[in-house]
Amino acid sequence: MTGIRARRPVALVAAGLGAVVLVAAVLATALWAAGRGPFGAGGPQPDEVLGTMRDASDQSAGRGAATRGGTVLAIPATAAPDFWALTSVGAAPTPEQVSYAPFTVPTSAVASAGGVTGALGRGGRFSLRPVSSGAYLLCYASGTGASGYQVQGCREALLRAPGRIDASRGEAGFRVMIPDAR
Repeated sequence: MTGIRARRPVALVAAGLGAVVLVAAVLATALWAAGRGPFGAGGPQPDEVLGTMRDASDQSAGRGAATRGGTVLAIPATAAPDFWALTSVGAAPTPEQVSYAPFTVPTSAVASAGGVTGALGRGGRFSLRPVSSGAYLLCYASGTGASGYQVQGCREALLRAPGRIDASRGEAGFRVMIPDAR
């Protein structure tokens, strides 16, 4: 009798573990079917650019800590003049100043210029969607205040959708790197 009672808890634990494994397998399959893989891994959607943002210094060579908080703005290059007109600076800064340019812009200006935003999440990851391949003005906003996005710098970039980008901010201003497609 004692042996039968001892086996029952083991059987219940085994059944519980089996159920957990089944649920995990179903979830992983659903994520892979959506192009995401488990835990956010996987490739971008056809109209998406995935990115990572880091705080960098000259000493870290761009491999600094993941940026915590903020938003990446993506404005189609053809709409950039209209976007700049809505900012607190009123016109595009010089090419030497644009990666450091601090300004505010109403949150509605991004959508009115046909742009999209990507909030920085865990590990400095963000998603720009929907986008198509082409030239964009990318900006990093450290936060949103009463007057809109608090932008800390911008950079022009040629995005490939689907694709990936690596961005950084630091002593060299706001930078964007497009890794080689593989």
